[in-house]
Amino acid sequence: MSVEVLTRRIAGFRRFAAAASLLAIAAVVLISCTGPDREKEQLRKEAELARKEADLLKRESELNKNKLNSAGAPAADGSTEPTSDPIAVSTPEPIAVATPETNDVSGSWSVNYKFNDGGGGTMKWKLNQQGAKIAMSSYSEVGGNSGIWVTNPPGKINGNQITLFFTEKGETVSYSGTVSGDKMNGRMSFGGTWTARKQS
Repeated sequence: MSVEVLTRRIAGFRRFAAAASLLAIAAVVLISCTGPDREKEQLRKEAELARKEADLLKRESELNKNKLNSAGAPAADGSTEPTSDPIAVSTPEPIAVATPETNDVSGSWSVNYKFNDGGGGTMKWKLNQQGAKIAMSSYSEVGGNSGIWVTNPPGKINGNQITLFFTEKGETVSYSGTVSGDKMNGRMSFGGTWTARKQS
C-alpha cells in the first residue's frame, strides 16, 4: 500500500472516529432527557456500541499511522524513522607497497675502472654503511693521492642504487652504479665505467 493511500485512510478514520464519539455523547445526553426506561435502555446500548466502534477506529488509525511511519513518512514529531538498518560500507584495506631492500655494502672492495679514452686502473675501497649513508676511504697506486688511504665525502645508497664521491686535486667526482650481492658496476661522472667485487 502506498504512503499516499495510507495517509488518506488515516485521515478518514480520524474523521469517522470523531463523528462516532460525538454520536456517543449525543446518545448519552438524549438518554438523560428521555422518559421511558425501554427507550433509555435502547439508547444506552446504541451509545455503548458507538463508543466501541470509535475505540476500534482509533486503534486502527494508530496502527495505520505506525505503518505509515515505518514506510519512511514523517512521524508526528517531524522525525523520519529509518525503513531498515543502515548498510555497512566496507573500507578497503590499504595496499602494502614493497619498499626496495637496501644492500649492505660494508667491507673491502677491489675496483677496476676504465676511462672513455681507453686508459684505466685499479683501486681499493673500504666502505662502512650506516643506513642510507656510506663512509668510505680509497687507496690507489696512481694519481695525486697514490699509495695512501684517503678519506672521501660520504656516499649514499637507496635500494640497489649507490653513489660514491671522491676528491682529486680539489675536484669532487662521483661513481654511480648498481649493487648486486658482492658485485657493483656503474659509470664515472668524468667519463668511463667501473666494476667492483667485494673481498671481505
